[in-house]
This record gives sequence, C-alpha cells and structure tokens, in this order.
Amino acid sequence: MPITETDSAIPNPTMLPRGSVQRLAGERIEKGLQHFKITSEMQVNAQLPEIDLPTGYAFIGGVARNVLYAANGETVRPPRDIDLAYVGDPAEESRDISQALASRYSPEDFAHGHGVQHAPDIPSYMSTRDFTMNQCIVMGDELIATDQAVLDIQRHVVRPTAHAYNNELREFPYRLAIKAVVQLAELIADGCEDARIEGIDLRRVNLASRNAHFDILLGLNKALERGADVTNEALRIICELRLLPSEDRRFATSVPRLVERMFENVYGFTLTEKAEATLKTLDSHPSKLTHKIGESARILSHAN
Repeated sequence: MPITETDSAIPNPTMLPRGSVQRLAGERIEKGLQHFKITSEMQVNAQLPEIDLPTGYAFIGGVARNVLYAANGETVRPPRDIDLAYVGDPAEESRDISQALASRYSPEDFAHGHGVQHAPDIPSYMSTRDFTMNQCIVMGDELIATDQAVLDIQRHVVRPTAHAYNNELREFPYRLAIKAVVQLAELIADGCEDARIEGIDLRRVNLASRNAHFDILLGLNKALERGADVTNEALRIICELRLLPSEDRRFATSVPRLVERMFENVYGFTLTEKAEATLKTLDSHPSKLTHKIGESARILSHAN
C-alpha cells in the first residue's frame, strides 16, 4: 500500500472506490462549493451534536469532516473535539455567546484559551485550511464542502492545500507532516486500505525544525485521543517514512518510550485525559526497530 504519492491527478470518478461523485453531488453547487442538506441519518451516522447553533456559527474540523464521511456511507469515530467558527462580520459577533458556546462544546480547549474561530465568509474559511479534507463546514442544517474535499474524502486521500505552504520558507511544515500522518493512520486503522497521502512526499520534509519534539508530542497526543490502534499505526508510518530526527529514532521502539523521550525535550505540555488513558493501555516493552537498506523501517515485536 503506497503511503505517499506525489501525483495529485484525480482519476475518472467512475473509478472511485466508495460512493460516487454522482451520489455525493451537492444539491446546490456554486463557485467550487457543494451544498448538502443534512438528513437525520447523516446526523446520527456522523455523531453530530444537535444542530441548534445561533445564526452565524458553524461546526468545523472533525465534526464537519465526519458529516462528509457519513454522506459517503462511511462509519466514523466520535470527533476528538468540537470546533466552532463564526462566519460573518466580526462586529456582529457576540463575545458572550462565543465564549458560552466554546465552553459548552470544547471545555478543555476553552480552558487553554482556545475559542471560536472567525472567518468573514465561507470561501475565505475554505482558503485557509491546511488539508482538503478540512475544507468543509456545517452551518444550520447544511454541509458545505469544496469539490476537492468531496473527491478526496471519497478516495481516502490526505492532501495538503496551497495554504499549507504559506510560510516564509515556502516549504511544507514539519508539524503538518506529523498531522498528515495521524490523519492517514486513522483512515488505515478504520480499514481504508487504499488510504494515502497525495500532493507531498513526506520523505522530503525538512526534519530540522526547532519545534520538532513539540510537534511530535502534539501529534501523538491527537493520535492517542483517537485510540491505541491509530497511535500504533501513526508510529509505524513515522518510522517507515523516517520522520523522526536521527537522534530520536532509537526511542521509537514503542509509543510510551517515544512519548517519554519527547517530554525530556518539551516543557509545559500536558497530555489530555483521554490521551493519558490510552497511553496507559499501550505496552511499554521495547520492540525491535530494523532499518534495511532499500526497505522501509518496520517495527517487529520481541518474541516472547
């Protein structure tokens, strides 16, 4: 199974592995955006919270992505967290309402100073997403997604957007490489054998990031929140693509050992309760990590 492919060409829609462009075509299409009416079945399958947000507020992130997966007939995990955005004129946003919604839907993030995101309009919001699978939003009883998001969700593709390269060096950030791995790991853990990354070759990502240890720890925290299967798969991919700085590779024999190594270099970071709970279920016994010339790294458990 290929993990990364630099060819971003989109195949004939009739060749899509699940669903179809015809079935998922939005009821209304405008300027590259597809609009879907959210049915009660989609709401249940996506594990979407009650749709009673005040005017101007929307569900984004994992919640919106779940709705798009549900529209394609996929089963989904509960969202890691519930992210919200206010779309419209900032002058019309109520600070009190935004804080109340953030504390209700994302209490842990709110406690760390994270609240409702802001966007002047839907196109602006879509243009600032890091991956195409995140170019979707739920406003009222409607799901809005870009054409590319619909295609990539159907094909189980993790694809960075042009915005992902919007930095001084014009290169793909290390933190997004780790994020892409976690997203891919979840798809694979959920049985999507055709899942892959397109549009970037992670083997060429610059590993000399001054925040590498923090980025890895943040990625592992997100993976742990998704479950042990996602975390183990993420570690496998990280090793296979050699995404760890060379001085840290010997610690990648198990998730607990790698987490411990990251905490030796990161201060002020705390795993979430859910991540901590998952970490305690993982075996800390080291595994053999073999690197063979011409082959990908693989993790082999010690024989009993």
